[in-house]
Amino acid sequence: MKIDFESNVWFYIERAEDIPGEWVSHCLDFDVVMQGRSLQEAFETLIKSMRMIVIDDIKAGRDPHERRAPKSEWDRFWAEVAGAQKRPPGEPLPADDSNVQFFAAQLLFTVHEVEKPKRGAKKKKEAEMQMPLALAGYSERSAA
Repeated sequence: MKIDFESNVWFYIERAEDIPGEWVSHCLDFDVVMQGRSLQEAFETLIKSMRMIVIDDIKAGRDPHERRAPKSEWDRFWAEVAGAQKRPPGEPLPADDSNVQFFAAQLLFTVHEVEKPKRGAKKKKEAEMQMPLALAGYSERSAA
């Protein structure tokens, strides 16, 4: 089965409230939640999980967009974004996350799954991710 999937998705990454040193990432469009030990790791695990979810959903005849996060999560997201510092579109994740509390963006998420032409060969799976289309911004941790 050939899969070509492309979608603009909103996600955020924030410090975990209950586990010091951990980050939580959430793709609201697919309601996928992951974690990592850094902002970058939380982002990378989120992308990998989103890819698996999209491929599984499409193979099962489901629309990945039907997984959307509940309205309460979207409301919380937009409230955070409203108070966040804005960054220009296309900027990468902050390299130094020591002062970041919350990071949000919209990105173009693309998944391709194609079969190799050789008989009996395994399928090749790819997930392509472009830099954020619209960077919502981030909020900094208050200095204590």
